[in-house]
Amino acid sequence: VTLRDVQVSMWGFNGTFTSDGAVLLGRTFQMTATARFSNGGEDVTRAASWESSNPSVAPITPGGLLTGFANGSTVVTATYQGTSGSLVVSVSDIP
Repeated sequence: VTLRDVQVSMWGFNGTFTSDGAVLLGRTFQMTATARFSNGGEDVTRAASWESSNPSVAPITPGGLLTGFANGSTVVTATYQGTSGSLVVSVSDIP
C-alpha cells in the first residue's frame, strides 16, 4: 500500500464563513486531513502534524482546530508519514 498524498479541508456551520468563503474572525474550525493510499482514503486528522504559516492570523492546535484571530491569510499544512498537504485559509471580520 502506497501513500499518494494528503488532502486538507475544513468544515464549519452556517454563519461561520463570510460570503466569499473566508473564515470569520473569532470563529474556530476543525481542519481535516485525509491520506489517499493506493487502496483508498483514510481520515488521519488526529495522527497528522499541523502547522499554520501565519499563527498570528490563525493558529492551529495539534488536533487541527483553527481559530481566526486577525484579518489576513495563512497556509495550513498537515503532514502524515512524511507527506504533506496544504490549504490557504483567509480570515476576515466582514461577513
